[in-house]
Amino acid sequence: MKEMHNKNLYNSLRAYCELACALLQPIKETIRPLAVSHLVTLTDEGQIGQGWKHHVPWQIWVEPIEEQLEESAAAQDVQAEIEGDPSLATQMEGGSERLRRSVFFSLLDRQQGVDFRVDVFDKLYGEIESYLTSETYTVRHLALPVGFESPNERIEIEPGLAISRLEKNDREEFLTVRGFFEASRLTDVRFAIEVIHPKRKAHGLSSSGTKTVPAGRAARETITAFCTAMRLFKAGRVGYSDVLTRVVGWSLEGGRHSTHSEQPPVWNWGDVYTISIAEADAIRECWTGFKRSRTRRSDSLDLSLRRFSSAYERSDEDDRLMDLVLAMEPLLLGGFKQEIRYRFSLRGAYILGADPDSREAVFNDLYAGYGYRNELAHGNETKRTIKVGQDELSIAELNLRLGQRARELIRVLLDLDNRKAFFEKLDRAIARGVAP
Repeated sequence: MKEMHNKNLYNSLRAYCELACALLQPIKETIRPLAVSHLVTLTDEGQIGQGWKHHVPWQIWVEPIEEQLEESAAAQDVQAEIEGDPSLATQMEGGSERLRRSVFFSLLDRQQGVDFRVDVFDKLYGEIESYLTSETYTVRHLALPVGFESPNERIEIEPGLAISRLEKNDREEFLTVRGFFEASRLTDVRFAIEVIHPKRKAHGLSSSGTKTVPAGRAARETITAFCTAMRLFKAGRVGYSDVLTRVVGWSLEGGRHSTHSEQPPVWNWGDVYTISIAEADAIRECWTGFKRSRTRRSDSLDLSLRRFSSAYERSDEDDRLMDLVLAMEPLLLGGFKQEIRYRFSLRGAYILGADPDSREAVFNDLYAGYGYRNELAHGNETKRTIKVGQDELSIAELNLRLGQRARELIRVLLDLDNRKAFFEKLDRAIARGVAP
């Protein structure tokens, strides 16, 4: 164990835990794991099964000795150490009882029994000191499923943000949260977006007393934003519904919980999102540019990003097409009301096309997409295929093209300070028949 800051607190907590374990010895043979919870299990080959996780409800067994324990000299020594240290006294406004109970129950869980183990206690106390001597504690969020694969175990994006391969116990917990019958279609979830950040012990208040964004919400905002950046980086299924939260080490606030949406994840648009370490620098660059663009308020860009992300969550191709066209509309039109379809397509062609052939291809995609969007918006009967230039495409095929056009367009215009001036210049270039 590393050097202690408070040897007296170590001694008093150790004496308290040793006494508590000794008081439980007479009933040691009667202690049973009475609590049972359902568990979805995974074999090494990835096959799912069902099992039961047994827990010892320590409170039941500790309750008969609590009065004797709390009146002991060991308990009073812990209290005296807390009261004698102003920084500890501030954290334990209600006294040391919560600390004593939390430490002892953590020790019982880690020991898996009532025989006091010095090695387990020493490791636990190291985590306790780290917690008590800091204004923050560390929280790890795992967002999944994110629907992608990688040949690498881990890709660091920035400090506190990474793409990480899930450990077996995390995969099992996720599948358990989702339930056995849904788990059968989610066994390929092997990666997560990982966010690690410090969380203030003052419940969302900074040391100056000013309010900050709650840590859990800030983590979710980071995860959602990174998903959007990954969608802009390239095509493929990517999204998340569940977040597993872990406290790293020991804390008074508890250790773990999970949140998930009530609806099963859709994100079935496109192929598997495969990512490699060779793409790491490009992803970091995309993420940095995306964050920089979000520091400037832009209603049109906000709408475009919402619609673009919404397209990933659709199960109906008509709805997806509407989202993709509406994602490009505020960027290409910006409130312009006349000859909308033509201008929408022409502007997009000149922005995304590098030569006459590619500009024609972009124009055809956007013109067909906007025309189909109008048919849907007016409630007209629609066909299952649509003419795009010389091609006859299904709506799903057209959506794949429109998705790539929207992805490229948003990335081009993401970091643009003055879109109005840009489009005035673009329209003059189009009028003169030259590429901007």
